[in-house]
Amino acid sequence: YFAVTTGPDSYLGLQDYFRLEGLTYRLVPVAEKTSNPNTYGGVATDIMFDNVVNKFKWGGMDHADGVYLDENVLRMTTNLRLQIATLATELASEGRKAEAKQVLDLAQEKMPEHNVPYDRIMLPIVEAYYQAGDSASANRINERLFTIMDENMAWYLSLSPEFAAKVSDDMGMAMMVMERLARSAASNGQQELAAKLRARSAEVDTLYQMKLEDIATQGMRTIKARF
Repeated sequence: YFAVTTGPDSYLGLQDYFRLEGLTYRLVPVAEKTSNPNTYGGVATDIMFDNVVNKFKWGGMDHADGVYLDENVLRMTTNLRLQIATLATELASEGRKAEAKQVLDLAQEKMPEHNVPYDRIMLPIVEAYYQAGDSASANRINERLFTIMDENMAWYLSLSPEFAAKVSDDMGMAMMVMERLARSAASNGQQELAAKLRARSAEVDTLYQMKLEDIATQGMRTIKARF
């Protein structure tokens, strides 16, 4: 077995022979390619479904009154959400949409937003819900994540060029998430939602490009001042 958290440097080039069973890959004698950027090899859907639904211990992350999760625990929730999205997507591709929705709903129940804040890792969850045939849940999370990114961008764009330059990567990531959410809605037949998200993304992108120009101008001024 190899843990999903260790990274490719520890995988000895064996990734095509991995089969995901939860938070570990089992090494198997059968190679399997995947187009999913969030995993390697294949997915043992029956084994992983049983592990997630019947064997995983969630540690009280679903506490209704809130619970503090430090950065180490939050990194683990990132892995949990990614692997569950992978499982759900694979189940849906096998025609097992009810089971796909079941594991996605379980993840939402056990890792609610008030304890495990939404971030870009929710993108695969949104797409998995669409693939599972639950457009209502997909749209709800889609809009919520879009709003979070929109609010983040509003703060980034309020900064002076000097400070905005320090969060330029975060700005780019937020814009990418907003645009991907709009594309996800469109590609899954949610044209009304997609149109709304595209329109807002375009508005924010205009402001974003202006901010990048301000950052570049400020950078040139700083360079000239040094000489």
